[in-house]
Amino acid sequence: MIRILQIKKIRDYKKNTAIYRVVYKNKQFNILCSPNVIKKIANFLNKYVLNISDNELFDFLDTCFAVGIVPVLVGNTGIGKTERVRQYCEKREYELFVQHLGQMSDVSEFAGISYPNTKKKTLDIIMNEIWEKIKDSKKPPVLFLDEYNRSPRDILSAVFQLLSEKRIRNEVFENLRIIGAINPSNNEAYMGVIEDDDAWKSRVCYIDIKADYEEWKKWYLSKKLNPTIIKYLNIGDHKNTYFEYRAKDTYSSGTNPKRWAKLGELSDEQLRNRENFLRSYLPTPINEDFIKFLNEGMTFTLKDLQDNLEKVYNDYVGTQETEDKFYTQVVKIFSNKDVLKANVDLLEQILNLFKREGRKELAVGLTNTFKEVLGDKDTANVIASIHLQQIGKQQTSQHSKKSPKYLATEYAKHHLENL
Repeated sequence: MIRILQIKKIRDYKKNTAIYRVVYKNKQFNILCSPNVIKKIANFLNKYVLNISDNELFDFLDTCFAVGIVPVLVGNTGIGKTERVRQYCEKREYELFVQHLGQMSDVSEFAGISYPNTKKKTLDIIMNEIWEKIKDSKKPPVLFLDEYNRSPRDILSAVFQLLSEKRIRNEVFENLRIIGAINPSNNEAYMGVIEDDDAWKSRVCYIDIKADYEEWKKWYLSKKLNPTIIKYLNIGDHKNTYFEYRAKDTYSSGTNPKRWAKLGELSDEQLRNRENFLRSYLPTPINEDFIKFLNEGMTFTLKDLQDNLEKVYNDYVGTQETEDKFYTQVVKIFSNKDVLKANVDLLEQILNLFKREGRKELAVGLTNTFKEVLGDKDTANVIASIHLQQIGKQQTSQHSKKSPKYLATEYAKHHLENL
């Protein structure tokens, strides 16, 4: 029989705690907790294994709530801890409330303000708005305490009171479910300034969270963000090395799922025209590699030009460098004699684009390329065909005696003589 649940102690951590390796339904993760907590988890999972859902993280949260302990998600900034908790609450039909404790500087921001009532000789409390909303919630409330390990000691004391007594100031929140999250600077920094408190350790259970690239990719594509980011991360081993990258430069934020998603809000054109921004936003060596990928990936086909020339060209407008790359790709496409002869009207549009944008030298260069591919005579015929389309079958009174074909041929000769 295959063991669905396996738990092994890796090493002792500090007093009354250890790091355990948990293998559950072919998924592996490490948790840091006391022996009593790991025993509760093992008993629960073994007892209710047939009722466990496919989402292991959601199972973990359900388990913690069932045995009365607080789950704490441990992982670096930007890997999607908040988003995962949000999805969990939506699936379980809970109402989510988020407190970013790492951004708070005083306990009053978390627990409200107390002030003396001189008449009654008591302390009155003004609770923060979020606690009123939790009390009035129509669904089972879940409070997500993000980055609590980066908050001041007085806030941590209020958090401990909430964990141990389900109480803030004088208000009790009996049915409140609590989830914590921390962003440690290293894997050992799980419990910040209160890591030696046995009472705290008996009430929480830590689980390492790492971003799952395939799951993130599904979410990313569902948001209709720029697919170029996915194309880049799918190259070689990028999804394993560059998806989450800790920068060696202390001034760089590195990369994580959130930062890649932010980058995906920009179009290809915006990315190409912001090389200095990319060098700052992405750490070395990813920045230069990504810029190189963008530039080398600037390509289009004959069909792209036929379907929407203006759109393709607009993707390259902005800098001389990108416009020159558009020109180079056009030359590559029309280096075939048959393709060139079959798309005279498209050539006319491209020449007009170059002239419209003040890049006459590109129009001249393109015509010189025609001459190399076709020779002078055939080039004259192509240009004559372009001019013939411009004239059409109508003749002005000034040239009523001249045929459109004759006028087109004269135009071609004149054009070639002036190159």
